[in-house]
Amino acid sequence: MNITPLDITQKSFRRSFRGLDSEEVAAFLALVASEFEGLVRDLNTQREENRRSSDELVEHRGRERALQETLVAAQRASEDIRDSARKEAE
Repeated sequence: MNITPLDITQKSFRRSFRGLDSEEVAAFLALVASEFEGLVRDLNTQREENRRSSDELVEHRGRERALQETLVAAQRASEDIRDSARKEAE
């Protein structure tokens, strides 16, 4: 069951003889709802931050892969040039 801050603030209790102080219960529920709302807000912020970080990570991995491929191509080109120069020198 998902509970929201609104659920907390709108919760009502049955009245009974010698029951709890309704004002105290209402004040406590308001406090709990406020704290809960802050936690939900923080959680949503963290989730968004996590999503952005994951997107950035995927982007960086793509760049890393491209750089590695470029490095391998440059090494091959360097070896080809070296081999060509060696053959020409012979």
